[in-house]
Amino acid sequence: MLSGVVDYVEAGKKFVKVRSGELTAVVFLAEISEEFVDDPAEVLREGQAVEFVLVKADPRGWVASIAAAAEARARLRLAQLEEGSRVTGTVAQLTERGIQVDADGCPLWVPLAELAWRWLDHPAEAVRLGERVTVEVLRIETPEGWLENKRARRARAIASLRACSPEPQGPSVRVAFSGFPFKLWAMPRKPRRCDVIACFVLEALAAGRGPEEIATLTGLPVTALGAIRELLEEEGLVDGWTPTTAGIRLSEAIARAEAINADPIRGMFVSAAPPDQQLLPVGIEQETDYPRDWPKPVSDVGIEQRLVRATDEALPEWLLANVIDNEKERQQLAALQADDRIRVFLRRDGSLPWRPVQLDVSEHWLLAGLWKAFEPVGEPPFRPHPARRGCGQFLLLRLGPVKQAPGKAAEAIYVEPYTRTAWRLRAGVQPRIVKSPQRPPPLSTIIDQAATVLAGLESQAWCYVNLKSL
Repeated sequence: MLSGVVDYVEAGKKFVKVRSGELTAVVFLAEISEEFVDDPAEVLREGQAVEFVLVKADPRGWVASIAAAAEARARLRLAQLEEGSRVTGTVAQLTERGIQVDADGCPLWVPLAELAWRWLDHPAEAVRLGERVTVEVLRIETPEGWLENKRARRARAIASLRACSPEPQGPSVRVAFSGFPFKLWAMPRKPRRCDVIACFVLEALAAGRGPEEIATLTGLPVTALGAIRELLEEEGLVDGWTPTTAGIRLSEAIARAEAINADPIRGMFVSAAPPDQQLLPVGIEQETDYPRDWPKPVSDVGIEQRLVRATDEALPEWLLANVIDNEKERQQLAALQADDRIRVFLRRDGSLPWRPVQLDVSEHWLLAGLWKAFEPVGEPPFRPHPARRGCGQFLLLRLGPVKQAPGKAAEAIYVEPYTRTAWRLRAGVQPRIVKSPQRPPPLSTIIDQAATVLAGLESQAWCYVNLKSL
């Protein structure tokens, strides 16, 4: 890019000439300005100072562009930035989709979703024209071929205003979830035909016991014991009454699995809770004062079933890393997974398939999910940023159908008991809703300050709402 003057311009011509020192270049009509120019004499005059970019050289001399100078300046400025850097500039333009920030000639585009941690309908709710703001660069876009192609002249940095401020967490709310108690279980990899009795005989032989002593311990007749020996021999585990190397390895694996299962690694998986609160390690006692007249708390059955089916290397590392909180058990698990003689998997722990677990979660996490499918009734609560992951499953109290104003169809009102907010389904949204057979308690026990719109409602029912289909 060069600085110079207009050396030649004439009305009606399709070009002008520019000069910088000893260098002269031709600028054709399309490259005089980004806007349409019909006559170069209408926008330029001889001796006028200009900046221009050399596009290419041909046998007749240089071809230049005045229109590309702004793009060249922007690219020079962008070359000084990198992802993660923070820049201060002025809000130059507001549109429905975002704002344009000018930082000393460097174009920065801030999308609507990156303006604030809350929901915005328009950028004017967060910034005003001419305001000085500091933004963080997310990525830099510099399309290629910009010298010849005007459409590629849109170099810019995509930036975020909300990244320069901490995310508001909101108050904590105590919410009940369905906890999935599990334990780590080990089983030796043994031939299918080797049942418990055959494995016991193999272990006894590996321990140095003879056939007569084994017959006395088990009460098996000699013919039955001989049949077991033949089976073990066919599997390559014994040679006569002497265990082979494979047989000794299997007997060691059986003993090791029994020792592990005598004191297994335990944990609690709260599948419907926020991701960073789904795992509770051993020794964490949870409150169980869940109301008896309320239905089972929400859970993600699909995730729980996948965990139960997982074995060996398929066991989620993130799950085990969070459940096991001491180095000894971590080393024990690593050794188990490396041992090809043993299979490791998860199993439900105890006779109860689930337990109520109460956790303190962010109210914004609950509201983010509710706003996805519902509209508030009455005063709208805080609406989190649309990119925030929210609660995907709810236990709601369904009230209604509720009679609305004349001419409007009756519709149900849903009450979220933990945030004590009332909602109606958003038009066109159809989450999965399953009614619970359990009768709910009086409304006054769920909401301590019921809004006027909820007064006098008759039918009530608990229901589970799943937003995964949205």
